Amino acid sequence: MNYAFLDIAQEYQLDAVMEFLNRTGSKLSYINTAVEGNFHGSVSHCIQKVTKLKESFPEGQFDTLNDFLYPDVYPAFIHTDWVLSEQDILDCKHIESMSIRLMDRSALVPTSAFSRRRMYLLLLNYFSFLIDSKDIQGVVVFDTPHSFFTHVMYELCKLKGLKVLKLEYHFLTEYSVLLNQDEWPALPTEYAQNESTESLLLKLPKNLSDSIFKNSEILEEYKNKETKAIVKQSPFSSLTLYIRFVVKGIKNLIMGFFPFLFKKEVLHFASLNGIKNRLYYRIILTRQLFKLIRLNVKYNKLANSNISLNQNYVFVGLHMQPEKTSQPMGGEFDNQLMMIKVLSDSIPEGWKVYVKDHPNQFNVRKVPNRHYRNKLFYKCIDELPNVEIVPLEIDSEVLIQNTQLVATLTGTLGWEAITKNVPTLVFGNTYYMSCRAARKVTSVESCKLAIQELGDMKDTDIKREIVRYISYYHEQKWLIQTANWQTNFTKNSISYEQQIENIVDRMNFFHNQF
Repeated sequence: MNYAFLDIAQEYQLDAVMEFLNRTGSKLSYINTAVEGNFHGSVSHCIQKVTKLKESFPEGQFDTLNDFLYPDVYPAFIHTDWVLSEQDILDCKHIESMSIRLMDRSALVPTSAFSRRRMYLLLLNYFSFLIDSKDIQGVVVFDTPHSFFTHVMYELCKLKGLKVLKLEYHFLTEYSVLLNQDEWPALPTEYAQNESTESLLLKLPKNLSDSIFKNSEILEEYKNKETKAIVKQSPFSSLTLYIRFVVKGIKNLIMGFFPFLFKKEVLHFASLNGIKNRLYYRIILTRQLFKLIRLNVKYNKLANSNISLNQNYVFVGLHMQPEKTSQPMGGEFDNQLMMIKVLSDSIPEGWKVYVKDHPNQFNVRKVPNRHYRNKLFYKCIDELPNVEIVPLEIDSEVLIQNTQLVATLTGTLGWEAITKNVPTLVFGNTYYMSCRAARKVTSVESCKLAIQELGDMKDTDIKREIVRYISYYHEQKWLIQTANWQTNFTKNSISYEQQIENIVDRMNFFHNQF
């Protein structure tokens, strides 16, 4: 079987790819990888493994991320045989829409939609040609693809009906999910209906059953990092933020004027703008940073520090953007104003929607974030009479403890909520959406129905649905004991080698079913 492997940028991924190909006798038809210096793990080992793959599969197509990041590489794609028809382009409109939005990650200076579409069409033709000419039959990803170019390839593979193997994170301690399909499998209504919660738990491996309602060490680390930089509401908060801008701006200029003092970097935040001069890049970063800081000031001014936790409300934790949890996993709700408006129009009379932005949204190291919020976004939220903007410093755990429901696109907030007996409304596609303590929302009508159904659930019902969902995923072999990020392999109780073995065993299991 001929496979494509996408976004290979970590050492464990290369180890899994090599072992999988050796064990199955499959062929590597296509792969795109990080460039030297941007691998996670031992860079020298990664380079050696890529070289070995090239020697073993000389007929395969090997691309790097740099083959797509900069506009000056795109004229080369015009030499690819043109295989697209007008109907092909129309059939791929959903791919076009998301890929053009994903380009905001790499274009600090906004570019026209028409210009982006030109690059998209070249990519669509290139990958269509590769899939057919290389006779690619399956695609393997170790994360939901969320770079604009890999998204095009991945969605094309799905559209053409190729087999899919996808590893994704789960905030169960020590476990990840490996699917033999792209969609999160639904939980059959009739599954384990006559079994008690306790009997289902007893069937699970002890470390899995123990971890279901236990805080994830990895998640706790993320949360601690995200909340450190929050500037609390105060008479001096605006001044503090502008001082932060000055400090970061000076650092940017130093890095721009004296680049030889710092590690060589890929200027990926502005790669699609074709900016390769490090001084100009740092000047552009500083300009956009100022806009990001001003949005933080605007947010703090609109946030209501006197919200009541004693009334009925739905807590909405917004996603940091750009990030895969909103694009592409959030789908059409990646513009989160839509989610908030649906909730505002759906909640019962007298309820409130409490909206708290992600603490990392105003991170001075993540300047592209300013593309995804503006004054209009916050002003529209502020205009809704039953919606309140919540100060960043209010602890999300306190908001979860006192809410009737949590709402999110795909966030870990939803998993935290249901494991604390708080039902969740899900607007995107995420790992826990199959659990009946969470409900998928697509419209005002479905939101109203979900609120009604979830409101009838008792704590024992929520716990049972979580255990039923975990039991089903384990039984179907979608849950495996492994990390899915290079630095997290050391946090697992089993060895790195055993985790790689677990990944490859499960990939091989599903491969044999194709």
